[in-house]
Amino acid sequence: MKRGTGLPARRREAIRHAARTLVLLLVVQNMLHVGLLLPIQAIRMAEEREGVRGTRILRRLWEPDIGRSSLFYLTANETALVLSDTYLTLLGWQPMSGHALDCTGGEPLYVTERRVSRLGVKGTRCFFYGRVDSPAIEMVELSLWYIDGHGHGQEHTRLAVPREAWLEQDGRRYFLLQYDMEDWPEAVGVDTRAIGRDSSGAVVTEFSLSVGVSATYG
Repeated sequence: MKRGTGLPARRREAIRHAARTLVLLLVVQNMLHVGLLLPIQAIRMAEEREGVRGTRILRRLWEPDIGRSSLFYLTANETALVLSDTYLTLLGWQPMSGHALDCTGGEPLYVTERRVSRLGVKGTRCFFYGRVDSPAIEMVELSLWYIDGHGHGQEHTRLAVPREAWLEQDGRRYFLLQYDMEDWPEAVGVDTRAIGRDSSGAVVTEFSLSVGVSATYG
């Protein structure tokens, strides 16, 4: 009888010990911001740096070309859209950076971009993301221009946001599009213009994108 009753007691003590260890680990994580167990914890930290909270995940991207463990998350709340990334280290998941798009101006279309490059690797990966608030907009295009040292521009590429890049959540329409600038000359500026069109192709809105975030990864 003693042996039969002692085993469950030892198991209960082991469970209590494991629970205390887990609670201690979570406290250390929150206080020191190290050893994050889940990538979404690092994403939340990156969002807080941008002053954004209470977001929902729209899409997650694994980008091994940028880093072996690089994960990008597109998240949104009622007022903002954020693209943040994280990577795995020996100490757990760590936040990299995020860029929030303010969607409170009452505009029909909001678009921004993040550019990411790697040391010693030619080319830049662009992430274009946005929110469509006008029901009249059925198509979105992105026009990428060279800008030379004299301020003169020339269109190089025009991208139409394809069906697979569109996202919908809680009655709102979003999109996330990637583009690799591999054949662009060095030492030129880039101006990106967003164009929203209705079902007939007529322009509803057109504007140049605000400056986003550019980062170089080792």
